[in-house]
Amino acid sequence: MIPSRKPTAGAGSHLALMSLPIVAGYLATSSTGNAQEALRNAMQGDQSYHARRQQAIESPMPMRAGPVGFSIGAKLGLEYDDNVLLRDTNPQEDFIITPGVDVGVYYPITDRTRINFGVGIGYDVYTQGTRQDRFTLAPNSELAFDFEVGRTLITTYDRFTYSQDLLQQGEVASNGRYGGLDNSLGFRVSWVPEPLLVEGGYSWNIFVSDNQQYSDLDRNSHQIFFRVGQILAERSRWGVEATASKTMYDNGVRNDFTSLSVGPYLELQATEAISINARAGWTWTLFDSNGQLAAPADVSLPYMSLGVRHQLTAHFSHNLSVAREVRVSVETQYVETWIARYGFNWQITDIIAPSAGVFYEKGKQPRTTGTEEYDRVGLDFGLPFKLTDHLSLALGYRYTIRDSNTAGRDYTDNRASLNLGYRF
Repeated sequence: MIPSRKPTAGAGSHLALMSLPIVAGYLATSSTGNAQEALRNAMQGDQSYHARRQQAIESPMPMRAGPVGFSIGAKLGLEYDDNVLLRDTNPQEDFIITPGVDVGVYYPITDRTRINFGVGIGYDVYTQGTRQDRFTLAPNSELAFDFEVGRTLITTYDRFTYSQDLLQQGEVASNGRYGGLDNSLGFRVSWVPEPLLVEGGYSWNIFVSDNQQYSDLDRNSHQIFFRVGQILAERSRWGVEATASKTMYDNGVRNDFTSLSVGPYLELQATEAISINARAGWTWTLFDSNGQLAAPADVSLPYMSLGVRHQLTAHFSHNLSVAREVRVSVETQYVETWIARYGFNWQITDIIAPSAGVFYEKGKQPRTTGTEEYDRVGLDFGLPFKLTDHLSLALGYRYTIRDSNTAGRDYTDNRASLNLGYRF
């Protein structure tokens, strides 16, 4: 975190005034654990803290009960998917109804101690029965406690999600049963004796599959990260970060593994309109030979992520990111991926703000029948409307195509959605 040079009224003091490290680049998204998950969790912690700080400064909670602010929102989504199971042949379509509710609570115990809680709960109804109906938890669901001691910020947290979105897993094809609960419980400490900064943390991550077919993925991992760096200017810093984790599977089918990573990072506000986030380094994944599956060879290769965000005008911004990573695969013991993304947001009026994006993903995963190599290309488009101060409507479309060197693992998928939301 980076201390702000200018105090903000009502924002607290010292570390309560820390501004966000630039969130412009990231490791490729995934809801499963991976060989770089400790680094991902650290970066997600940066983003979560920024969201809580903005809340502390702006106090956007529309309802209050004494010092406690809270918000409640209801939503209803309708989605059409022409290939729910991501099949190469004989695709199945479905209409999905997704009611849900969002709840947020903000309790400033003092100007240097805060509790935040936010959860999004939904329920997916597959009207044609292609998949089982199920509950979901939004990826940003979290309980966090921030408190400050001198120049030190300490955060304890519990972040959790329960999701079954197959398109988030590029290695998955011809599959309709994958999903599960992902929970991270931990703490992080930031000490900022300017111009230096030192950060570190620990997280205990648990993943539990919601289908017996994928019970071999059930696991827990202990993750630590450490950073040391220098503050260059407000919202700019550089330094070195390292991570380590140990992942252990519950049922002994897969092999436990240890992962390590180390490398430099740079978060730079290059101009008033351009921000850059760059990370690179080396990662090692060392497999034990304690599973029923044959242990793969240890993996040692470079990782990187680069993100650039440009605020072209007051109403139009766009961003580009590229990332390489190694992570646990849903269907094999690991997968290597490259992902490039470009997207934009355009606030045409106070009512209409369209957004769109494209991505390309290249992946490689060892399978029992040989190594699968695949390419995925996709685009998405969103058109939200602010109908009133409380009521919103959003239209969306996503297209994804996958091409694989393994027979039967190609697919094309089209999704269209309509979402209605009401915030009390």
